[in-house]
Amino acid sequence: MNGLLSSMILPFLACLILTGIHAYLGFHVISRKVIFVDLALAQIAAFGMVFAALLGYGIGNPEDSLAIYIFSLLFTFVGAALFALTRVRHNRSLPHEALIGIIYAVASAATILGTVNLGRGAEQVKQLLTGSILWIQPGTVLKTAIIYGFVGLFHFLFRKQFLLISTDPAGAEAQGLNIRWWDFLFYISFGFVITSSVAIAGVLLVFSYLVVPSTIAILFSKTLRGRLSIGWVSGSVISLIGVIWAYQFDLPAGPTIVVIFGAALLLAGIIRFIIRSTSRFRALLYVGLYSTLFLAFLGGTFLFRKEENIDLLHLLRSDLRNERLMGIRQAEELPGLGPDLEETILGLLEDSDPEVRLQAIAGLRHMGIGNAAPRLEGMLEDGDDRVREAAARSLRDLGRPESTSALIQAAGRETDDYIRMEIAETILELGNRKGIPILLNIMANAEISQARKEGYQHLNAYVHIDLPFNPELPPGQNSGQMEAWMAWWDDQGGRLIWNPGRKTFQTAR
Repeated sequence: MNGLLSSMILPFLACLILTGIHAYLGFHVISRKVIFVDLALAQIAAFGMVFAALLGYGIGNPEDSLAIYIFSLLFTFVGAALFALTRVRHNRSLPHEALIGIIYAVASAATILGTVNLGRGAEQVKQLLTGSILWIQPGTVLKTAIIYGFVGLFHFLFRKQFLLISTDPAGAEAQGLNIRWWDFLFYISFGFVITSSVAIAGVLLVFSYLVVPSTIAILFSKTLRGRLSIGWVSGSVISLIGVIWAYQFDLPAGPTIVVIFGAALLLAGIIRFIIRSTSRFRALLYVGLYSTLFLAFLGGTFLFRKEENIDLLHLLRSDLRNERLMGIRQAEELPGLGPDLEETILGLLEDSDPEVRLQAIAGLRHMGIGNAAPRLEGMLEDGDDRVREAAARSLRDLGRPESTSALIQAAGRETDDYIRMEIAETILELGNRKGIPILLNIMANAEISQARKEGYQHLNAYVHIDLPFNPELPPGQNSGQMEAWMAWWDDQGGRLIWNPGRKTFQTAR
């Protein structure tokens, strides 16, 4: 549970922020009958990012993030002007949606052409489509919340004009409102939202947040207040399910949430069909029948599955990250590995992509490659927090006391208290009492009370000490209680011996 909270709290907060603004904007989009305007504007924002990359700015490079954002925002302003100018009110033979579709297709093609000249074209396209919400940083969450807050305030101040133009453009024109001007302001504000959203969530997830909660709300309510309430609640619940599902099954968060959005919309449609049916028994019968037919069709397709021999070495040595990840997962299912496969997987511990390094560590834990320990010890200096934590956990599974020295050195330079706890627990599991002072240091100096509490819990799991400890006391105010703990360590620490059967330390008699 602690791992879930620490890993997914920021992505979930980002999803809540996306839900808050997009569920409202989705009401406007559906009322205007321009469903794909969000997808088109998001694609234009993505093309702006690619254009900046072609000028030498690195997508994902913190130093270039502001420049990338400005380019993307300027391109969305151009898109906003196009959408406002091309809105045709009196020509039913040329629906606005057709023009939006054309703009989307052109922007998509331009994005693909632009990535051809980038070093990792396919990866760049995938990132723009699916985003990287799983690795969002606290600063990005705060910045996005501030931007969306200003956009929300802007729409609140001019809510009457925006709602009238979206729901009754003829009435708005009769009242003397300049339709094109207010359309332009709407799409400009929309552009600020989309530019930030695409950078963290990708084109597909942004589109889902805009359309699906609003569509679900329209199925069950006719009032604006009711639709906003249903949209916000459904978007929040789906986001929570999505991030939990992605964490539990090690899936990319963006596509996972999109698929769950689709499943939720299908479920909402079925519920509405049953509720509105004159005969609910007949409706349930229809739902059961069509569900059975669909499952039968899906199961039948597996009868024609083609078995292929996958060249694991080719996958593991591929330039594409997804293929390397797939190769590691395939290798985990093998009963044994040859020397070439084993050495190739060990080589992936030095891959430039942290996701590949993490998957390689997980694969090594599963496959039990004994000679991986020296490489894992080197990964205790990795620049990615998750990789260092996973390396410490894998060294614990390998159970080699020879790794203790490297672990103690890593604990001395580690700044993250939770990773230090992981390292300390590994040292203790290897039967070395030198993990105890590391936990004592966390109890005394960790800034977060939860870290001090967990340090105390970890320590008591390995050695039972009858001394008081209050984790709510911050560093500087807990010196009295910690003096007693340090006195105990100085007096009893050297007499502690490891009991491998009970996995605890006991004082020698």
